[in-house]
Amino acid sequence: MRNLGFAFLGPPLVWLTTLQAVYWFAAYACDADRSRGPIYLMVAVGLGLVLASMLAARRRLAVVDASTVTPARARARARFLAIGGLVLGLQFVAAIVAQALGAALLAPCQ
Repeated sequence: MRNLGFAFLGPPLVWLTTLQAVYWFAAYACDADRSRGPIYLMVAVGLGLVLASMLAARRRLAVVDASTVTPARARARARFLAIGGLVLGLQFVAAIVAQALGAALLAPCQ
């Protein structure tokens, strides 16, 4: 069940954390005319964590589909959470990529 929690709640929490870190590093890059490297690093870490949560959801979905011992209701709930985790993962990958485009196309002080 903990894999399902990571798969379902991981993407929005990772996106929120990445968003806050990128804002902080943008202010840091603006104040001292520093590189945008930390911003891109945070985006890469965020994407990696969201993709890891999607992998956990996919693995859990395969386990649920192969299970014959689990009651049908529990299997349906786990399947819903796993598919929801995959859908949320895709949405938050798009959100993090859009956030990265802003960092790539705009100067940190804009």
